[in-house]
Amino acid sequence: MLYKINKFFPIKKIIMKPKKLQKGDTIAIISPSWGGPSVFPYVYESGIKVLENLGLKIKEYPSARKDADFIYNNPKFRAKDINDAFADSEIKAIFTSIGGDDSIRILPYINTELVKNNPKIFLGYSDITTMNSYFNQLGLVTLNGPSIMAGFSQWNFLGKDFQMHIKNILFENPKSYAYKKYDQFCHGYLDWSNKSNVGKTKLMIKNKGWNWLQGSTKIQ
Repeated sequence: MLYKINKFFPIKKIIMKPKKLQKGDTIAIISPSWGGPSVFPYVYESGIKVLENLGLKIKEYPSARKDADFIYNNPKFRAKDINDAFADSEIKAIFTSIGGDDSIRILPYINTELVKNNPKIFLGYSDITTMNSYFNQLGLVTLNGPSIMAGFSQWNFLGKDFQMHIKNILFENPKSYAYKKYDQFCHGYLDWSNKSNVGKTKLMIKNKGWNWLQGSTKIQ
């Protein structure tokens, strides 16, 4: 049975959990929001190198390194990469280069049947939450996690707890998982225009525990 909240977010009861990754698998790299790799290619390339060191093969789709202005002006072009990646039998997962602020503009061009018929890991955060939420409402289990430039690029700096968490989710795909707090965390990244900051984050902060937010404000 299908229920609809609105035009773009149908709710479906069937849950589709993608298969776990294995070394040697090919993953698609796309830029569905901001064309960050064209602005800071060295940050992007350091993240790609991390994925290759994890034993994954990389397939860059046309949007991956496309000029940021072109990316912004062509939402249909970005959506085509998503559709093509879901349709490509060689692709086992789809990783996003970075977030941004306008991915909602590509939703009208997404082929939802391709997504539902070819469940794959879809990974990203920030503005990528638009697509994670959309695909999740279609029934696909999606992952809110690191992007190439913001997360994987800082792999070594973020430490073993971060690395083990990501490896466990992507390569082990456990039936249940206890999400424990990290001992430390950071807020943002150093200035990417300075190449010496590649792979680094801002100062790590000691984690005192979970903060539970119980809001009462109505939002829209």
